Amino acid sequence: SVNIPVTPLAIPNAGPDSSFCNGQSSIQLSASGGTSYTWTPAAGLSNTNTATPTASPTVTTSYIVSVGVNGCSKTKSDTVLISVRNKPLISATNDTLICIIDTLQLNVSGAGTVLWTPNFMINNTTSASPLVSPDLPTKYYVRLTDIFGCYNDDSVFVDVKPQVTLNAGPDTSICTSNSYVLRASGDALQYSWSPATGLSNPNILNPTANPPTTTLYTLTGRIGKCSAVSSVNVKVVPPPAAYAGLDTTICIGFNMQLTATGGSSYQWTPTLFLNNSNIANPVVQQPDRSLTYIVTVRDTLGCPTPVRDTVLVNVIPALNVNAGPRDTSVVEDEPLQLLGTGAFTYTWTPGTWLSNTSIANPISNPQDTIQYILTGRDQNGCLGTDSINVYVFRVEEDMYVPTAFTPNGDGMNDDFKPILLGMKSLAYFRVYNRFGELMFSTSQVDHGWDGIYKGKPQDTATFVWMAAGVTYKGKLRKKKGYVVLIR
Repeated sequence: SVNIPVTPLAIPNAGPDSSFCNGQSSIQLSASGGTSYTWTPAAGLSNTNTATPTASPTVTTSYIVSVGVNGCSKTKSDTVLISVRNKPLISATNDTLICIIDTLQLNVSGAGTVLWTPNFMINNTTSASPLVSPDLPTKYYVRLTDIFGCYNDDSVFVDVKPQVTLNAGPDTSICTSNSYVLRASGDALQYSWSPATGLSNPNILNPTANPPTTTLYTLTGRIGKCSAVSSVNVKVVPPPAAYAGLDTTICIGFNMQLTATGGSSYQWTPTLFLNNSNIANPVVQQPDRSLTYIVTVRDTLGCPTPVRDTVLVNVIPALNVNAGPRDTSVVEDEPLQLLGTGAFTYTWTPGTWLSNTSIANPISNPQDTIQYILTGRDQNGCLGTDSINVYVFRVEEDMYVPTAFTPNGDGMNDDFKPILLGMKSLAYFRVYNRFGELMFSTSQVDHGWDGIYKGKPQDTATFVWMAAGVTYKGKLRKKKGYVVLIR
C-alpha cells in the first residue's frame, strides 16, 4: 500500500472593495486564504508579496491577488476594487484688504462641510459666508470636506489698513493737445477722479489726462468705510509760437542778422556761416550760397515740445558787370562809345571826359590815357565792378601794320594783323605771296594771319599785304606794304 497526502487548494479572499481620497490618504489591503500572496498590478502598492500591502493608487484600480498554500504548486486569485475619489472643488474669496473699522464677508463655494481657521475675529468658523473684522493682516484658511471624507483647502488673505494712503502725484505742465499719464499712487480698493474731463478712465489709479485747459484733478480713494483725497494740477500750456523771421535776400559778401521770436531758447541748424547757433538773433557772416535755416524754439512756461520754423537767406552771387569786351585804343579827339553790361544801374568813375556817368553806354572823349571803373548794381542793390583802359595815341587815324612776324608759338608776334587807331571799321585785310596768290583775308578787327596756308606752315619769305578801312571821321583809307615771315 502507498499513503498519498492531499493538500487542499487555497481559498483566496482579496478583501472588500474600498475607496480613498486622492493624495490625502492610503488604504491597507488585507488578503487571506493561503500562505503566499502576489499582487498585480504593482502601481501604488507598498509591497506586492505580502497579504497586507498599503495601496495609494492615483486612479481607480482593480488589484488581483494570487494566493497559494505550502506544498501545492497551484494558486487561486481574487480581485479587489480600490476607487480613487478626487478632491472636492472649492472656490473662496480672493485676497483683499479692508479698513480697520470695516467688517468683511468671506465666501466659499463647494459641496460639503466647511471649517475656517484661525478662529480670530470671525463670527462662525463653519459657515460658508462668515463675517470677519480683523484688526491686523490675517490669512484665513478654509477646508471643504465632502460626504466621502475627501477635502480641499483654500485661503483668503485679508490685509488690514489703518487708513487709506493716497497721493495724486506731482503737479505738471503739458502742451496743448498733448496727453499725460497721471502718476498717482495709493493702496485703495476703489478710485474716483473728478472732474472726468479729459480722462481716459476716471475710475482707475493712473488714467491718461488730455485736458483742454488747465485743470485741477481731485482723486478719492476708498477702502470700505475709509477714504482719502488728494489732488494734482495739470497746467496746459500752448506750444511756443516759433517764428524765424521773413525770408531775406542779400548780396554775396554781406552779413545778415537773423531774428527769431516765440520762446526762451533757440537752436539754429545748419550752423554754417552763423556766429552763434544758440541765440535768437545770430549773424549770418558772408554766406557764399543760399541757405534755409531752421530754428527750434523752446520755452520755460512748461510746454516741453519744441516748435520749428524756417527762414530762407537768398544769396545773390556777384554781378557779372562788364565795362567792355577789352581795353581799347583811340587817337586824340576820337570819341569812344563805352558799352557797360550786366547790371540794372551803372556808375562810371572817374567822370573825366564822359558824357554821362550814370548810364551803361556814355561817350568818352579822352584827351589822355585813362582807366574807367564801372560799378553796376541789380534791383536788390548787389553790385559788381569792372574796368577798361583807354589808351590815347597822338597820331593820325590810320592802320598800322608791322613789317615782320614770327609764327613760332612763343606768344610774341605769332600772327600778322593791322593795328587800328582811330578807325571805325576794317573793310578788308589781305595777304599775298610773291606769285599773287591770296594767303589770307579778313574784315574782322584783331583777326590776323598765323602763317599757315591750306594747313601748311609757310616758309620764311616776304609777302604783300593790302588793307582798307574807314576812319572814325568816315573817310576811306587804303594801304599796302610788305611783311617778312621769319621762321
